Amino acid sequence: VYDDRYLITQEIDPLGGVTNYEYDDAGRTTAVVDPEGRRTEYLYDKRGNLLKLTRPDGKSIAIEYNQADRPILITDPDGAIRQQEWNEEGLLMEEAGPLGAKSHYEYDQYGQPVAFIDPLGAKTQLAFDNFGNLTEITDPLGKATKFKYNPLGQVITKTDPLGRETEYLYDNKGRLVKVIDPNKNQISCVYDPADNLISYTDENGAITRLEYCGLNELKRRIQPDHKTVEYHYDTEERLIAITNQRGERYELKRDALGRIIEEVDYWGQSRRYDYSPAGNLLESIDPLGRKIQYQTDPLGRILEKLSPDPRDPEKLQKETFSYDTNGNLVECENNAIRIERLFDEEGKLLEERQGKQFVVKYAYDKTGNRISRTTEVKMEGTTKTRTVNYGYDALGLAASVEVPGHEPIRLTRNALGQVVEEQLGLNLKRSFDYSREGYLTHQRVFSNEGILFKQEYKYNRTGNLVQKIDSVFGTDQFNYDPIGRITGQTDPERKYRSYLYDPAGDLLKTQVQSEDEVWSRAGEYEGIRYLFDQVGNLVERTEKQDKTEFVWDANGRLTESVSNGKKTIYKYDPLGRRISKETDGVVTLFYWDGDALLGDVTDDDTREWVYYPGSFEPLVMVRNEEFYLYHNEPNGCPSRLLDESGKVVWAARYDAWGKIKKLIINDVEQPLRLQGQYFDRETGLYYNRFRYYDSGIGAFVSQDPLGLAAGENIYQYAPNAQGWIDPLGLCKEAKYIYDGKSSRYRNTENGRYVSQRNLPYPSNNGFASSSKGVIQKGQIIDRFGPAQGRFAGEPGATISGRGLPPGSEALPYIRYEVIKPLPAEIGPAAPVPEFNAVGGAIQYRFDQPISKLIEAGYLKPIP
Repeated sequence: VYDDRYLITQEIDPLGGVTNYEYDDAGRTTAVVDPEGRRTEYLYDKRGNLLKLTRPDGKSIAIEYNQADRPILITDPDGAIRQQEWNEEGLLMEEAGPLGAKSHYEYDQYGQPVAFIDPLGAKTQLAFDNFGNLTEITDPLGKATKFKYNPLGQVITKTDPLGRETEYLYDNKGRLVKVIDPNKNQISCVYDPADNLISYTDENGAITRLEYCGLNELKRRIQPDHKTVEYHYDTEERLIAITNQRGERYELKRDALGRIIEEVDYWGQSRRYDYSPAGNLLESIDPLGRKIQYQTDPLGRILEKLSPDPRDPEKLQKETFSYDTNGNLVECENNAIRIERLFDEEGKLLEERQGKQFVVKYAYDKTGNRISRTTEVKMEGTTKTRTVNYGYDALGLAASVEVPGHEPIRLTRNALGQVVEEQLGLNLKRSFDYSREGYLTHQRVFSNEGILFKQEYKYNRTGNLVQKIDSVFGTDQFNYDPIGRITGQTDPERKYRSYLYDPAGDLLKTQVQSEDEVWSRAGEYEGIRYLFDQVGNLVERTEKQDKTEFVWDANGRLTESVSNGKKTIYKYDPLGRRISKETDGVVTLFYWDGDALLGDVTDDDTREWVYYPGSFEPLVMVRNEEFYLYHNEPNGCPSRLLDESGKVVWAARYDAWGKIKKLIINDVEQPLRLQGQYFDRETGLYYNRFRYYDSGIGAFVSQDPLGLAAGENIYQYAPNAQGWIDPLGLCKEAKYIYDGKSSRYRNTENGRYVSQRNLPYPSNNGFASSSKGVIQKGQIIDRFGPAQGRFAGEPGATISGRGLPPGSEALPYIRYEVIKPLPAEIGPAAPVPEFNAVGGAIQYRFDQPISKLIEAGYLKPIP
């Protein structure tokens, strides 16, 4: 419905939900009321600047501007203030966070940013050519990355601080067709006339082909092994089904608003969803008929969750959640535990209380790096306290880790930020070498007497590990198929094991069985029989005379296992983290550092883990008061545990999928396996935060909670376990965290790259809070990144304020003018500690990519 100014006043969706819009005399949106009556209000000054955004919960975000309409004060809902200072040309000179940390910017005579100085004084410098192309980034340590361009402004070479050059080649339409790495390995791309990628050839010559339908929607993916995955859409080009490599179909049934109301998995089992008029999830019903009910607040955040008790389905289990005014989860509780959290004004976690026994506290430097972690563990009337301190270099990369009572572990890095040496103690150190592509090639552990042991690693052209040479344990060799799956392993004893996968990549092949009207799905692998229920959870595993049974709740959490008559009970907090297990009266308690397991406690034993900062790779284990050092493979899996003298107290050899083939030394037991995994002796499974992993079949034993969002194989760990990890049990990712200096993303520990979709962006689409609104005609928005994205921001907002990774300023920057009223999700960006990003800047999220909004006439790129 439109008013006489052709402004939308009422939108009635296909299900009868009504969204109302209100405007001021200038045609600016002043209020949006969703179908449930939740009202978001906007207040402007006379010049059209947004002064205040009032959320449906009554809390507001306020913005003050200078005479040039630049934001100078941003006040979030809890009163914390972020300040920005601009020069007369409208360039941002300084920004200060709520705690007073200040960052500074410098520009050349043309207004191009030439330097960024962080709150600790570290200076990153940028250089541009006469055409405004970024030609050099010099980090605070003086190491430079250089770029060269063709006449169209496209990068043709990138030279890293070690002098290694990567080449980029384009066709006549400016499309990237070839990348040549420093070792002269190549990848190549082919496109159709509509600029869709139709062929990708990797460094080994393996070709992946893509086919499209409709308005350039992906229709079919043909893998290098000639197996296909097909994608199906409705008339609105929304994904409604996927057909996997086995020819099985996974369906997504949608309502008239496009919301998924039913998922039917590959084996015909259905999970249903119901929503409120405003689109908040009200309930889900799994294939066994178990219902989970959700209650949300005015901002759509979950306040309460009710689910059936697995031991008494007639009873309901309640989990509750509470938030502060900035949207931080500050409290959650169920019948097993209460979690309490305290945050600072910048949204950084200061303290988390986990029940009555565990407290974890954190401290940070001015740039947001975590500089200490303090644990308080209460046992038998006493409290044990331990503080681990972290030091960083000017790039914000870990330089030291200090556990009380022991010499600091000091990390030395090369110009790419890769660790080349670790001083592990007074008489112990470890060194690392890397290939030109950035892969780890050598590890050596030294004492004052010389080398204790060393390892060498060799890779194929695509970066898959093909040989591992251990000076003590011998040599492992791996063979791969064209899509990176391990097909064979030769161990140091020259024994060969082959791995045969079905078309979808599974070692375990299952079939649906219906006996006496009881549905089940079963399969056998290497003499072990697996039985799954309708939800897709493993309920029985039988090997000869040994049988283990499993009980799961409606949340997908394993609550009970019975192995040869011995029962183990598992409990979790409302976040899904396992907090205890009990077998024959013996209780093991667990406490957490975010999503990483921090420690376990029994009546006579305590263990605490320290990881490399920003990862799930273990560095130190403290057992009671004894100190041990981990030695890991390139995938982060421990192969040895050392005491302070360098003596090996635990050592193991693994098969290709992380199963211990030989426990060589076990003087000190340690339960960590692949990153993020904890070995459960009672079941043989590895607990993996959100799921359980069976190394015998190289897969998880329940479906991925993310569904198809994690990939079409909903049990897969990864293509292989030697170069990939899945520390949360959610979505596989290469073992590489973010480094944004070259507008790509790589692990600063080993130099390898990871795609942007695997970066740790926060939930809620990256918003601290959000609501639906309309951007009015004539407003200017902008974006760092290609037009295929769905997010935009406001000109003048900083990279940190947008919640983006450092280095994103090297991405293409484009401003857009809004040509006609444009619906969007609007709100402040959430802080992202992994990026040292404070968030807070207003951002917009659209239902379609910006490129399609341009085609539809909503947006126009401007200089």
